[in-house]
Amino acid sequence: MQLVKYCFIFLFSFSIYAQNEIIELPLSKEIGYGYFKPSFRGINTYPAEKTGPPLEKTQLILSGAPSNWENIKYGDIETNIYQSVYQAYLEEKISQKDFDQMKKAWDWKLDSSELSESAIKTKIGFATGTDSSGNLKMIIDANNNLTLTDDKAFEPLNHDSIKDYNQDSIALKNAIYISFEQFINNTIQEVTLPYFVKHISEYDILVGNFLQYCKTTFEGNKIVVCSDNFTNLLYKDPSIATIDFTVNKDSKIDNQKLIEKNEYIKINDKLYKNMGVSLANNTLKLEPIDEDKSELFSTQIGFRPPPFNAKKFKVDSTISLKNLEGKYVLIDFWAVWCQPCIADLPKLKQLYEKTNRSDFEVISIVGESKFQNLEKSIEKFSINWPHIFSDKDNQLIEKYKINGYPTTFLLNKKGYIIAKDIRGEELEEKVLELID
Repeated sequence: MQLVKYCFIFLFSFSIYAQNEIIELPLSKEIGYGYFKPSFRGINTYPAEKTGPPLEKTQLILSGAPSNWENIKYGDIETNIYQSVYQAYLEEKISQKDFDQMKKAWDWKLDSSELSESAIKTKIGFATGTDSSGNLKMIIDANNNLTLTDDKAFEPLNHDSIKDYNQDSIALKNAIYISFEQFINNTIQEVTLPYFVKHISEYDILVGNFLQYCKTTFEGNKIVVCSDNFTNLLYKDPSIATIDFTVNKDSKIDNQKLIEKNEYIKINDKLYKNMGVSLANNTLKLEPIDEDKSELFSTQIGFRPPPFNAKKFKVDSTISLKNLEGKYVLIDFWAVWCQPCIADLPKLKQLYEKTNRSDFEVISIVGESKFQNLEKSIEKFSINWPHIFSDKDNQLIEKYKINGYPTTFLLNKKGYIIAKDIRGEELEEKVLELID
């Protein structure tokens, strides 16, 4: 299918609300990955037996998988899990108790203006199976009519055949154009956009993403917006960046330069806070910031991270980030079950032992782990730098918005972040260069 660009352009200028000075910039939607580096999310089929979880009540009833396939499994691609759950709750498929538990677990502050009370098609069904030669096949209900008899089966591309330099063109060439509905400007609108699927044969899993990003302009600057690295269309945690109008889309933005939600972006020498995207209004929200950068705390490069004064693990003393100024500091978030974290320990220990504490310090913060398991890990790997156990009192995982391990922040002597997610040999080279 020939690539067709679609966009919804709302012909209104951005508005400033006096009570909170939020600037809303109208967004146009673009096809492709644009200036961003894409990530993928796993595509899961429905379990063979229903076990009772509330989300099972939002599953589609599909039919029409090719009769000559074996090992047929059905599933769906979700475009808005919040709408699906809200819809199921209104239809009394999900109980009040389950609904409240899901809101709490997801930290979901329900905004009914963003959701439709009428049922809309947010899911796209699919089936997987193997053909007579044993090859993996997939078929997607692209027109969303709950039958696969009018859709075309395909063999997902192997992940190993896709390289960084050609993944944009390959994704666009092999994407399936899917149709679904969104609730925008208080109306239900049908949307069609490309969805790309690939097969990671090493783990025998399917992954996919949505080829869509947004753009807008503000005070002569081009701003681009991405939803969770293309893994969903919720724009719950949108990444944004300013782009020179002359920059080609083949020039990808360094992920460390992306501005996440509630972080700060500099536009024409003035700071603004990324307040996220309103799906209902199809706008990017920015809040003008009057404070000086030195007065703000953020987990982005160039800012001081959130301060803390927390108790050391199994030691009757505390660690204050403020007291560590004057030396380079690595804040290392990890979990005892995280294999990449454990693999990093020997190299980090080597760096710690070859540096002086007056020059460089490591503070490890452990989350989503049991107290006794951390104790065993410290003993097993002979870890000799300070640890903090993130708990409900210090809430360091929450304050730093950690959503994956390992996550690291390297601070300069004044306490400002100079690098993120730096590990292994790259970390060692950087630290030794700084303290030399």
